[in-house]
Amino acid sequence: MIRGPQPPITLPLVTQQTSTHIDGPVALTMDSAPIIYEDSWQVDVAGADPVEPADPWQDPAGRLHFSYRGSELALLLAVGNYWGYLYVTVDGRPANQLPHLPHNQSSTGQEAGYRTFYAPEAVVAAEPVAQWVPIHRATDPTAIHEVVVEIWRSWGQTPLRGVAVDALPQKTWPRWPGVALLLLSVWFLVPWWTNQLPQFQQQRQLNALRLPLSRWLLPSWGTPSALPSAAVGLVLIVLAVRMDLWPATLVGLFFLAWAGVQRPALWIGAFLFGLPFYFTFSLPLLPGRAIGLVDVGILGGVVITLLHWLLSTGRAQLPQEKTGVHKEGGDWLRQVSGAILAAIICWALLATMQATHQAVAWREWRTVFLYAGLFGLSLALMARSRSNPTGGYSDQTLLLSAWLAGSTVVALVALWQYGSDTLLIQAEGVQRVRAFYGSPNNLALYLERTLAVTLALGFFAEQQRHRWIYLVAGLTQAAALLLTFSKGALLLALPTQLGLLWLGGWYLLSRRGESRRVLWWLAAVAVAIFITLLP
Repeated sequence: MIRGPQPPITLPLVTQQTSTHIDGPVALTMDSAPIIYEDSWQVDVAGADPVEPADPWQDPAGRLHFSYRGSELALLLAVGNYWGYLYVTVDGRPANQLPHLPHNQSSTGQEAGYRTFYAPEAVVAAEPVAQWVPIHRATDPTAIHEVVVEIWRSWGQTPLRGVAVDALPQKTWPRWPGVALLLLSVWFLVPWWTNQLPQFQQQRQLNALRLPLSRWLLPSWGTPSALPSAAVGLVLIVLAVRMDLWPATLVGLFFLAWAGVQRPALWIGAFLFGLPFYFTFSLPLLPGRAIGLVDVGILGGVVITLLHWLLSTGRAQLPQEKTGVHKEGGDWLRQVSGAILAAIICWALLATMQATHQAVAWREWRTVFLYAGLFGLSLALMARSRSNPTGGYSDQTLLLSAWLAGSTVVALVALWQYGSDTLLIQAEGVQRVRAFYGSPNNLALYLERTLAVTLALGFFAEQQRHRWIYLVAGLTQAAALLLTFSKGALLLALPTQLGLLWLGGWYLLSRRGESRRVLWWLAAVAVAIFITLLP
């Protein structure tokens, strides 16, 4: 039922010799007689290519017009990795199957349907790809309709390859209703599964499987060795990425996975630490093969946390060991939030089924929605197993510290780049840092999220000795954020964060009965940032 990329529509093109209107059903080449060109064009059976105008920013590359009779009008457009666009009017009005942007007019001042040729994901062998695009559906198929097409830029690409009237295959029934029914059936099975799960867990076959696996994968010496194993694995992975040593990646992932089975927070924490590096670095797994850090972190996290949860439940049967397994049912707020997230993922799946650009839509659904749900599942499974198996820092503290440590490292790299004049972006008279991202704005988007949490811990953490660590990390992140010179971050995000921190801090300190002096230090930081931004 799930639709993958569809094969392109191919139609046999013919050349019409009579200079009358186009009568469907027919698909014509661009050198057919009914198509009249107003400017200099290079036209043959392969298509129509405009000539570069004297002022390409002010003048269109070419215009053409023709008339047709039929229901559906389509153009064969050559889309690819180049910038160009067209305007289309039918009977003096915007073509109704193309986007119509207010105040986006053609060179004659007419409101028109608008479409770009830019589609880098469709490129094959570095060449544009011809795609049939419906541009207008007539309310009266018996009338003759006048069409005007205006092309901007696009010379050398042969952007127009054909014209079709009532020649495209009929659209099939949409597939999203079937997928919606499947998703609804799954949702109806959730209450039944929730009621059957306790009985399923008590079956002897499952317990007999868990018990020996627990002895092997969760030995008594495994928990104390988890943190050193995770550290060794993380160091090996860093060296492997830096030196492109795929065997070291496999060994490092093995150590990290072993540590994650003992304590899932170690795997998830390593993933959170590496998040800001995903844009530039991939994990080499085989010669000439690499995989994204996010893919390994999310998918591996689900497998590891699920395995730990199953094994720790079985391990609880051992009389000499005791775990912190949570009671079944969990917190109702966690269940409601999980249900809302699952509903959003399902709704996004239905929208993806009907997307025009399928390849891009599936990638967005996977990375934005599905991975968010899988990450939430990993956190939920981690919370249901043990809260603090090693007796030191809690899992929540470990995850938060790893996340903030990763952002601090990226901020330090950005500051080093600024000091060494390396990989800077010069714009609007300033040098902007970007660390491992393609744009300074991307770095700013990441630091915005971590800076607020870091400053909150730096000013309001209950343990005084931890405040200085978070304050140093927060000031480092703030300095890197300022050097991105991102207008959205500096003019909107940062003032909002500081204001909310001040108000939230006032409420928190009042409840604790503590001095509010730290709030004036926070205000001093805000003033210092404002003075730094003055021209």
